Amino acid sequence: MNVIKKLKNNNNDSISVLGSGLMGHGIAYAAAISGFKVLMLDLTKKQATKGLQNIYQILEKSFKKGFITSQELVEIKSRIEISHDYEMLKNKKIVIEAIYEDLDIKTKALKTAEKYMNPNGFLASNTSTIPISILASKLIDPQKFIGLHFFSPVHKMKLVEVIKGQKTSSETLNHALSFALQIEKTPIIVNDS
Repeated sequence: MNVIKKLKNNNNDSISVLGSGLMGHGIAYAAAISGFKVLMLDLTKKQATKGLQNIYQILEKSFKKGFITSQELVEIKSRIEISHDYEMLKNKKIVIEAIYEDLDIKTKALKTAEKYMNPNGFLASNTSTIPISILASKLIDPQKFIGLHFFSPVHKMKLVEVIKGQKTSSETLNHALSFALQIEKTPIIVNDS
């Protein structure tokens, strides 16, 4: 893991991750060390705080091993914000859903996120079991929806499956591929199934 190299990207873009569990906090961590400002949302601030503490533990290990300096540790931590308020998605151009594998729960979260987020951005799901086209069919603009399936633990695994739905636009696909590369992941395009 070359955290210092990632920090040099100094990306001022902002993303949001829905869910702060194992996958959610892992995605938030990967984005934050790559220079993104990250909003991590969960049902309650208490749950989001647990996810934030998990990110801090990963960062502390990196610091103790000499991968990052104390200043870099502080900078990365300052990039991560937590909340349970979807209205905070107002300016986010990238929103990644990483919550429990349940169609109804995911649909509700994605529809709410789509309502609040920047209309010029894209919405992604980290789902591993629900077809992207099924989730996309529940949304107002399925062209701006894509699958970004990370592997666990996110902070160690390089691969990201990029899953294009039936209506995903080529622009959304390009943005998703670009994002994956910016956080130093290896994207591979796979079929929706």
